[in-house]
Amino acid sequence: MRLEELTAKIKDTNQTIKSLLRSVGYEYEEYLESVQIDEGNPDEVQLMTEYMKILKRLDEVVGIMDYIHQPIANEGTLHMNQNGRYEFDGIELTCGSPVEILVQDSEDDPPEWVASRIEADNGYYFVARRRMQLEGKRARRRERKW
Repeated sequence: MRLEELTAKIKDTNQTIKSLLRSVGYEYEEYLESVQIDEGNPDEVQLMTEYMKILKRLDEVVGIMDYIHQPIANEGTLHMNQNGRYEFDGIELTCGSPVEILVQDSEDDPPEWVASRIEADNGYYFVARRRMQLEGKRARRRERKW
């Protein structure tokens, strides 16, 4: 299977999951009032509890799939600015800033964009690779839809 075919299947699956979540009224881990169960029946209560766990994970999957298909908004080289923060392409990164950094763990590994965020604790670091030096690394940020 080619990557393009897998991408198409993933996008189709994403739409199916979104449709399921909408149809049951799932939103932010709240109890599904639209699904009627007999609360006196422990089997139904268990099923509902397990379904809520599944729906939460499906919602997380949708978030990931939506994210990876957003276009790249900015890309550049990380450097420390005069405020003592890292920036690239005019974007200053602070604690919690989402960013992707081009990482190559070893010479045998291919380079890969890794998505994570910036945090600070005695200096700024990339959460996915806490010990990695940030200065000079390629970084990018995707468009965000609210």
